Parts: sequence; structure tokens; C-alpha cells
Amino acid sequence: MREASRRKTGGGDPESLIKQDPHRVWDVGRTTWSRGAMIGLLGLHSALAFLVFSCCKSANLCQGGIARAEDAGGEHPRFLSPVENITVSLGDDAVLACSVSHLGTHKIAWVREEVEGPTVMTLNEKVVLDNSRVSISTEGNRIWTLRIRHVSPGDIGCYMCQVNAQQMLSRVGCIRTRGLSGVDGHGVDGYGVEGHGVDGYEPPSINEAESSSDVTAKEGEDVQLSCRARGNPDPEIKWKREDDAHIQLRKADTHNSLQRYGSRDWIRFQLVKGEGLQLSKIDRRQAGSYLCIASNDVPPAVSKRIRVTVLCEAASRIMFFI
Repeated sequence: MREASRRKTGGGDPESLIKQDPHRVWDVGRTTWSRGAMIGLLGLHSALAFLVFSCCKSANLCQGGIARAEDAGGEHPRFLSPVENITVSLGDDAVLACSVSHLGTHKIAWVREEVEGPTVMTLNEKVVLDNSRVSISTEGNRIWTLRIRHVSPGDIGCYMCQVNAQQMLSRVGCIRTRGLSGVDGHGVDGYGVEGHGVDGYEPPSINEAESSSDVTAKEGEDVQLSCRARGNPDPEIKWKREDDAHIQLRKADTHNSLQRYGSRDWIRFQLVKGEGLQLSKIDRRQAGSYLCIASNDVPPAVSKRIRVTVLCEAASRIMFFI
């Protein structure tokens, strides 16, 4: 499973991979790429095209040029058919086809959907990922075929075909796997991943009985949040704030934390690793909603939202409320 510091995008369009913190990294295959390395891979021409595509869409200015809303014939791009879900055995090749008419000079991309954020796989006829198993082909600028050779558990999930029209167009197709018996997977959370018995692999699931629910505490009290998950391989647990703000912890509570930013009494983190999140002598600045995210090598990752409300006695009121 990719380990990447991704912020929540609220959407699966490729613009999120350009308009982000330049220090963000992508994990693609087994190689970690910085933003600069990704742009270098695309080449100057594709990078500029991708940047125009992203910025134009976000500003709703897709009129004319590389991201114009209509092609020379005055026709809008449109999908000719859905992207079909497919079921394959591990080790086989997976093929997803996207049929589009009147593409013209618009850009088309295949994007992998994940909880941590989208990953652009191809842009037009270029493969963005440093993954020799991934390829892209086209027939007459109408059928765009994504092929993944020798499917592994990490490839299971959903993939989006996107076109940069004035209003972003997209279709989603998912890769399912067969179990040892050869019976098609039935799907978990719409990802088409068989819940049990896919050659022994199992996607993560939150153990609600052993995980915390919403908490209300007085300022100064100790709060312990816990999150347990099942899966094969054993899931890894990470914590983040739902609002993407830093998690603020006292120095004594920081043994399992990542991406540290310091101050004299408090240390701030984007992510905290481990089943438990200790909030000793809780402070009003720690109020909010926290996400515990469980992931392993079998998509999809899952998350649980836990709301922490802090009561401030001095003001006799609730400092955080949703």
C-alpha cells in the first residue's frame, strides 16, 4: 500500500496532484517520487499541458486552446459507454476500456482512486507511473485502454477515466479478483474486492467493538482514543485530523508520531501512527474530528471518524461543537 502524505482532495480529478504542497510525495510501485521528479517524467510538453488542464478546470476558464470546451466541430466530448468492471485472477492481466467521442484536443487521463487521494496513472498516451506493468493504448482517439499486467493484490480497486471538458467528465471501472475456488468476488464498499479468501488476502475492516466512539471530556482530563482493525496482512493504523490541520500533542505523547513540527510544550503532526492516540490533559486546541485510517496491501483502505468535544470549565461552555 502506498505510504504517502496526501491531503484529502474531496474529488478524484488530476488537478489535486498539481495544486498541492510542493513537498508532497507520491509512492508509485516501489519508488517514491517528488513533485519535481514527476514533472521530469512527464516531459516539458506534457507537464505544461497537464498544468493548463488542471488550472483551467479549477478556474472554470476552459474556453479555447488546449482545454477548450468544444472541438473544432463544435461537439462536446461524451462517453460512448460505461467503463465495465472486470474480474481477473491474481497474476493475470487486467484491461479497462474507456470509449469517448469528440475528444478533439481535450486531455484524457486514467486515475487510481484511493482513500489517501487520487494517483494519475496515464495522461493521453503517456504512462505517468514508473511501473512497467502499466500501459496505455488508443484506437482512433476514441477507445483508451488501460492494461495492468500480472495483477497483484495492490492493483485491486477502482480506476477513473477523466476528460478535461469545461465540466470534468469521468467514468469509473473496478478490478475484482477471483478466489481460490475461481468464484467471482462479491465486492467490499464498491471496490469489487472479495472480502475473504483471495489467495489468503483480506482488505482491512474496522473492529467497531474495540474502537473508540465520540468522546466528550473536560479540559485537563486525559483522553485515550483507540482504533483496531482486521485484515491480512495486518493493517497499519494512522491518525489524522478530518480538517487536515495538524494533530497537536504534548511532548510526552509523541512516541509513535510522524512528520514532527516542534514548539516548547507542544509538537504538531500531520499523521500519528499506531492503534492508540493519547491526548493527555486535553486542551481546547485538540478538540475536533479525528480519522483513524486502516490500510494494508489489499485495497480499499478504510477509516473511522471520532469526534472529540472539549468542555472548558472556565468559560462554562463547549469549545467545539458540530
